[in-house]
Amino acid sequence: MSEALRTAAGCSLLLALALAPLNYGSTRLVPFQTLLLLSALGAAAWMISSILARSWSLPPVIARVALVLIVTSGVAWACVLVVPEIPEFTARHLHRLSSRWPYSIVPRGSGLLLLWSASAIGAFLALADLARQPAWRWRIAAVMLVTGGAVALIGLLQNSTRARGIYWDSSIPLPGAFFSTFFHHTSAGAYLNSVWPLGFALAMGAIRGRSEGAWVRGLVYSSRVCSALVLAAHSGHVSRLPQVIAIVVLVAFALWMGLWRAFGEIRGLRVAGGLVCTALLVAVLSFGATRISDIRARWGKVEWSSLRGGRDMAQAPPVKEWSSLMRDDLFVPSSHAGYPLGDRGAAYATAWSAIKDRPWFGWGPGGWTAAAAAVSIDPFIRTFYLMVQFTHNDFLQFCVEWGLIGAAGWALLVPGAAVNAFHRIGWRPSRDYIGAAAVAALTSVLVQSLIDFPLQIPAIQCNAIALSALAWSSPATIPPRSSASPFLHS
Repeated sequence: MSEALRTAAGCSLLLALALAPLNYGSTRLVPFQTLLLLSALGAAAWMISSILARSWSLPPVIARVALVLIVTSGVAWACVLVVPEIPEFTARHLHRLSSRWPYSIVPRGSGLLLLWSASAIGAFLALADLARQPAWRWRIAAVMLVTGGAVALIGLLQNSTRARGIYWDSSIPLPGAFFSTFFHHTSAGAYLNSVWPLGFALAMGAIRGRSEGAWVRGLVYSSRVCSALVLAAHSGHVSRLPQVIAIVVLVAFALWMGLWRAFGEIRGLRVAGGLVCTALLVAVLSFGATRISDIRARWGKVEWSSLRGGRDMAQAPPVKEWSSLMRDDLFVPSSHAGYPLGDRGAAYATAWSAIKDRPWFGWGPGGWTAAAAAVSIDPFIRTFYLMVQFTHNDFLQFCVEWGLIGAAGWALLVPGAAVNAFHRIGWRPSRDYIGAAAVAALTSVLVQSLIDFPLQIPAIQCNAIALSALAWSSPATIPPRSSASPFLHS
């Protein structure tokens, strides 16, 4: 019974990992609730299984401290603290945004986010336990990779057919440039970066393993193709930073893993890899799946001198005038020339003010909107549909919403996972290829989190939890391996 429940828990969590990105990135209410339910069922099945087996496998001490800090902040908000009210203007404006663009407003109610956080913590504990077994470790990585390949393929097909909506549904317009199943291009780019390293890890594990045969070759080739497809999808969205991160991390990851040397151990693999990349490039160009011209145009619009800030700014109009100044796309523009990074710098200044007002427990999960309304009179920050939802710096947003106590817990759990895995693996990724891939994927997402909002998107949060589980469960010992690869042929 215990083993059956353990298997059921794993299957439920794998289903959550597969469904979360394909179901509109879980940014709509019913998809988000579906992700929450699958994660909670998986966590509950794992917990009952552990009770029946009278055996608990918990993550390292630092991860447990992180969970205690998160739970402390969460319990305070669930049982003691009162969620701040949103001012009338902001509440009315948020309703207008939701009515105009319902598929671009992520559900962020305090109660819903607390439930999701509880289920995500349970899912992390279950995945970290399951990932100690090589078979489950491989399954988690494979499901994330295949799902990422599906997301990439859907996005490229939508581009080639000039789709006007996700899954070719144009019934409700999207205010920004969507890609694949994600309503915003920057979220899509972050998601792609959270999966492509896993393909190289699975291929390296097969190459360096003791087995050989057609199925092993098939795993190597298919894993590489899937990673190549996900990387190629970066040419199909217009978010600039994820593309730069992908290139930098790919180079560093290839050198760390020794990919070129390892791929030479299978005759013809280097040539086949080059042919696959060429074929993908020709295909995406021939079928019009890329957005190269749009990407080039967006880079051309960057005014590097304006990123320094320090220039004179016009005074913001009073709140009572915002309704008359609002544009047709429902925001009031304002000058941010005095802030480094412009609009984002203004948002960061707002976040710092909110943190100083409520440092320890913050404004509550989902409380950024109320915090910004309470401490800022900047019309753009309080009316632009993305700024109303996101700080554009996940680290600051967690501090605003969870307070320094809860944010410290999330920092130890997710970025701490990458540090822990790198400490264990060091400069020998052969100790744990999947753990090394988790480090690369988490690093990519966390770097983007400095100026974007990937960790506010449920599907990317789900991937980050799974990657953290893989990183925290990275084995401390070097696995046995043969002295020579089975693919060396004379």
